[in-house]
Formats: sequence, structure tokens, C-alpha cells
Amino acid sequence: MRRPTAEVVSGRGADTVLGFGRRFPFWRGSGCAGQIGWLARQARPAANVSAQFAALNATAFAGGAVLPAHAKDFVYLCVGGIFSDRVPRAYYFKENLEALKGEGLDARRVQIDSLAGVATNARVIRDAVLAATLEGKKVVLIGHSKGGLDCAAALAMHPEVAAKTHALITMQSPYAGSPVAQDIADDPLQKNVATLLLEKVIRGNRAMAEDLTYSKRQEFLARYALPEGLNVVSLATVDSDLLSVNRAPNDYIRLRYRKASDGLVVPEDALLPNSRYALAEGLDHLSTTCPSAQRTTYTPASITKALVAIALS
Repeated sequence: MRRPTAEVVSGRGADTVLGFGRRFPFWRGSGCAGQIGWLARQARPAANVSAQFAALNATAFAGGAVLPAHAKDFVYLCVGGIFSDRVPRAYYFKENLEALKGEGLDARRVQIDSLAGVATNARVIRDAVLAATLEGKKVVLIGHSKGGLDCAAALAMHPEVAAKTHALITMQSPYAGSPVAQDIADDPLQKNVATLLLEKVIRGNRAMAEDLTYSKRQEFLARYALPEGLNVVSLATVDSDLLSVNRAPNDYIRLRYRKASDGLVVPEDALLPNSRYALAEGLDHLSTTCPSAQRTTYTPASITKALVAIALS
């Protein structure tokens, strides 16, 4: 498997990765081409650890040990993304948690409302961190997709959380925003349909969807920046599998913006400022936390162990 390159992050390699990059004139709404990657242009991540991540993942995938002895000194709190509390626990985040528990680590799932807004879930995570650290151990926060935004918000909005956190790990989190969320919000017809489905059918919070747009992320991050000196590791992925469950949004982002993505998030929007970051190919937006039919050398278990090993190194 090829290692990701800087071209994939910038979008210049999207045609190479995905094989097609045609633009069409009939997309609804004004589009958000100028907003994609806005944060990465302002504040670059600190270091590319893709090679280290690939090596650690390969070792973990083969059954080798990658975690340091002091991994047992922390409590691991996992926070899922949208719909994570609406699907069976045997499907979402189970392999990630079992991988850590199998190493003798204290790993827990934070019970958030996955369809609530970022600020709401930040308060829930705050309470979970304070409860988990009563015995003196610090926590490692692991957030997938919107769960990464919720974790970052807890650290930025509640100083007591940062004081008790050793590291933040985000996986495929639209920290700077998502083009899919932005384009739906900018088109009245799509926004009305999405709002109707969200509020009337699945009983979600409108703020949840809006919190993923570029405009809302810019507004939020201008007010709540991550604490200085925080230990952050972020994972971004791209996928081109024809059988991916995220194929439709993946094609949308690829065709309209000529950007590689995991189906929902463009890599540069998943990289947190001053973070160590890893890029991986062949992983759609769900295959880092769910059983996948994709034939890769990555599993939720090996990915989690590799990221934790980097965060503790």
C-alpha cells in the first residue's frame, strides 16, 4: 500500500489518487472551494508522522506489541461521531475499545448524544474526564469524526479538562469543517430537507449539522482555540474503494472540488494545528471504527494502537 503524500493533503494529488477530477456546472449552491483547507493555510500541523503510523500499524496488524509500558498510567475515553449512539455497540468503536482493554488498559466509551451540538457534548465530556481522573490518572481522549470536535471543544471551553488530559487523538474529524455540511447549509432546498429529516424524523439537534460547516467552525475556533502545548495526534484518510458505503459523498467531493476525501472529510480539514498528523489511503469514514469489507492492512484495533503509541511517544 502506498504511503500518503503531501499532494493528497493539498488536493493536487486527488486525480492521481482517485483517477478522475472533472468539474460539472450544475451543482446547487455557491460551493465552498475557497473554504476547504482554510485552517491548514493559517496554522499548519507540527509534524507528519505518517511513516511512523504506517510502521506501528503494520506491527499491530501482525499481532506485535506497540504500546509502551506506561500506557497503563492513563484512562482512555472514546467519543463517537454522528449516530454513534444509534447503532449497535457491537458495530461501532467496539474493536477500538477491545484493542485497548486487551492490553490491560482502562478504556471507556463516553455516553454523549451524538446528534447534539458541540458545546452540549463538550460539557458531557468535561464531566466524564473529571469522573475518570478522581484516582489521579490523566486521560487520553480519542474522538472519531464529530467526536473529535466534541473532545477538542471540551479542552478549549473547559480549562479543567486540559489540566487532566495527557493527549488528544482525533480520527477523521472535520476540525475545520466539512464541504458536505457546508453545501447543504448553503442551499435552501437541501437545508430545509435536511432540517426536516434531522428534527422530525431522527429527533436530532439542528446545531449538530450546523456545527460541521466551515462558517460555524471558523466562528467557534476564533472564540475557542485549543490550549497551547497540548499533545495532539490527528489522523486523516482518503478512500477510492468502489464498494465504500461513503462512495456517493466521496464522488461528490471529488467531482465538484477535485479533492480526495474519506467520503465526508477532506484531509487538510482533519489536521489540527500544531498536531502530529498521519495520512492513510484506502480508509473510508467508517472503516477506522467499524468492521469493514474493505481489504486493507488496517483494522480499527491496529489503527487505535498505532495512534495511542504515537500519542504516548
